Amino acid sequence: MRLRRRLRRTGRSPLAACLYSDYVGDVHSPESPMPRPRVRKNLRLNQAKLDRARRILGTATETETVEQALDLVAFHEEASSGVRRLAGSKILRDPFARG
Repeated sequence: MRLRRRLRRTGRSPLAACLYSDYVGDVHSPESPMPRPRVRKNLRLNQAKLDRARRILGTATETETVEQALDLVAFHEEASSGVRRLAGSKILRDPFARG
């Protein structure tokens, strides 16, 4: 139910939301990682950028904004490296390639 509300609020596609939810652990399953303990950090951030990210992500607090942005960076790197590995494998082939 929480995911459905977040989908409506953020306007994400269901597939992207499900992939992202599985990655960050919104959907708790036996194979999803356990949350790690939080640590206190003092950061000097540009308030305009933080406000913009908060609006885009639809988060309630600045802490939630930073955490979700960090999750998105990690997800982006993991997805990019997966696509690079897949592109280098013989699983994907160019249908227009000769030979």
